Amino acid sequence: MRDLVGDTTNPASSLPSEEVGNGFGTDADALAVSSLLAEQYGSVAAGIAERALAAGIAPCAVNIESADEAACLRSFTRMFGRKAYRRPIASEEVDELVA
Repeated sequence: MRDLVGDTTNPASSLPSEEVGNGFGTDADALAVSSLLAEQYGSVAAGIAERALAAGIAPCAVNIESADEAACLRSFTRMFGRKAYRRPIASEEVDELVA
Protein backbone atom coordinates (compact mmCIF):
# COMPACT_ATOMS: atom_id res chain seq x y z
CA MET A 1 0.00 0.00 0.00
CA ARG A 2 2.92 2.31 0.61
CA ASP A 3 4.16 1.95 -2.97
CA LEU A 4 0.72 2.02 -4.59
CA VAL A 5 -1.06 4.78 -2.72
CA GLY A 6 1.50 6.21 -0.32
CA ASP A 7 -0.15 4.71 2.78
CA THR A 8 2.55 4.30 5.43
CA THR A 9 0.17 3.32 8.27
CA ASN A 10 0.83 -0.45 7.91
CA PRO A 11 -2.90 -1.20 7.53
CA ALA A 12 -2.47 -4.99 7.57
CA SER A 13 -1.17 -4.84 11.14
CA SER A 14 -4.78 -4.55 12.35
CA LEU A 15 -5.70 -7.90 10.77
CA PRO A 16 -5.24 -11.25 12.54
CA SER A 17 -2.39 -13.54 11.54
CA GLU A 18 -3.08 -16.03 8.79
CA GLU A 19 -3.98 -19.52 9.90
CA VAL A 20 -1.69 -22.32 8.82
CA GLY A 21 -3.24 -25.68 8.07
CA ASN A 22 -1.21 -28.89 7.90
CA GLY A 23 1.97 -26.84 8.03
CA PHE A 24 1.11 -24.89 4.88
CA GLY A 25 -0.44 -21.44 4.45
CA THR A 26 -2.19 -22.57 1.26
CA ASP A 27 -4.44 -25.33 2.65
CA ALA A 28 -7.86 -24.26 1.33
CA ASP A 29 -9.71 -26.21 4.05
CA ALA A 30 -7.94 -24.19 6.75
CA LEU A 31 -8.28 -20.80 5.06
CA ALA A 32 -11.96 -19.97 5.46
CA VAL A 33 -12.90 -16.30 5.63
CA SER A 34 -15.35 -15.62 8.45
CA SER A 35 -17.86 -12.78 8.19
CA LEU A 36 -15.90 -10.94 10.90
CA LEU A 37 -12.65 -11.26 8.93
CA ALA A 38 -14.38 -10.09 5.74
CA GLU A 39 -15.71 -7.08 7.67
CA GLN A 40 -12.19 -6.33 8.92
CA TYR A 41 -10.81 -6.51 5.36
CA GLY A 42 -13.55 -4.11 4.26
CA SER A 43 -12.75 -1.70 7.07
CA VAL A 44 -9.03 -1.77 6.29
CA ALA A 45 -9.76 -1.22 2.57
CA ALA A 46 -12.07 1.71 3.33
CA GLY A 47 -9.38 3.31 5.48
CA ILE A 48 -6.79 2.89 2.73
CA ALA A 49 -9.16 4.43 0.17
CA GLU A 50 -9.96 7.34 2.48
CA ARG A 51 -6.29 8.10 3.10
CA ALA A 52 -5.46 7.74 -0.61
CA LEU A 53 -8.17 10.23 -1.58
CA ALA A 54 -7.04 12.64 1.14
CA ALA A 55 -3.51 12.39 -0.25
CA GLY A 56 -4.79 13.36 -3.69
CA ILE A 57 -4.19 10.08 -5.53
CA ALA A 58 -7.27 10.76 -7.70
CA PRO A 59 -7.88 14.51 -7.42
CA CYS A 60 -10.87 14.59 -9.74
CA ALA A 61 -12.61 11.88 -7.67
CA VAL A 62 -12.94 14.34 -4.79
CA ASN A 63 -15.12 16.66 -6.87
CA ILE A 64 -16.33 14.32 -9.59
CA GLU A 65 -19.19 16.57 -10.70
CA SER A 66 -16.81 19.27 -11.87
CA ALA A 67 -14.60 16.86 -13.80
CA ASP A 68 -15.13 14.63 -16.80
CA GLU A 69 -15.80 11.35 -15.01
CA ALA A 70 -14.70 9.08 -17.87
CA ALA A 71 -11.46 11.00 -18.46
CA CYS A 72 -10.70 10.99 -14.74
CA LEU A 73 -11.31 7.26 -14.48
CA ARG A 74 -9.10 6.51 -17.49
CA SER A 75 -6.34 8.78 -16.18
CA PHE A 76 -6.46 7.20 -12.74
CA THR A 77 -6.54 3.68 -14.22
CA ARG A 78 -3.50 4.42 -16.39
CA MET A 79 -1.53 5.91 -13.46
CA PHE A 80 -2.54 3.29 -10.88
CA GLY A 81 -2.17 0.44 -13.38
CA ARG A 82 1.39 1.50 -14.13
CA LYS A 83 2.22 1.32 -10.42
CA ALA A 84 0.31 -1.90 -9.76
CA TYR A 85 1.60 -3.75 -12.83
CA ARG A 86 5.04 -2.09 -12.65
CA ARG A 87 4.88 -1.31 -16.36
CA PRO A 88 2.87 0.89 -18.71
CA ILE A 89 -0.52 -0.62 -19.41
CA ALA A 90 -1.91 -0.90 -22.92
CA SER A 91 -5.04 0.96 -24.00
CA GLU A 92 -6.88 -2.37 -24.24
CA GLU A 93 -6.03 -3.09 -20.60
CA VAL A 94 -7.26 0.36 -19.57
CA ASP A 95 -10.51 -0.31 -21.46
CA GLU A 96 -10.94 -3.65 -19.71
CA LEU A 97 -10.22 -2.26 -16.24
CA VAL A 98 -12.51 0.73 -16.75
CA ALA A 99 -15.32 -1.55 -17.93
